[in-house]
Amino acid sequence: MNGVLLLNCLPMLFRPVSRLLLLACALASGLSGCVDIPELDEGISERLRDADYPALVPIETALAIRTPQAGTAEEVDAELAARRARLEQRAAALRKPILDAESRTRLGETVGE
Repeated sequence: MNGVLLLNCLPMLFRPVSRLLLLACALASGLSGCVDIPELDEGISERLRDADYPALVPIETALAIRTPQAGTAEEVDAELAARRARLEQRAAALRKPILDAESRTRLGETVGE
């Protein structure tokens, strides 16, 4: 059964479009090997190159779940409430009219002429 499937697909390899596609893929693969890749060591400074390796810690310490300090949630709530108040003040300032009544009247008279 598999041999029959292979024989049925064989004429596709000899079609001009298939050959052109195969040639294009081979050309693209060949040209991708000509790319000049910069050395990885070029971006590393001498100080970093001469630095000691970092200290290794046990995996249990690295994966340990740290409990938040007491009062952290309250501090975050206070910060968010203060930020909200500041943003509401800015929004209220932006809602105010840009021109006062006198300036608006004077502008209307000037433009209306």
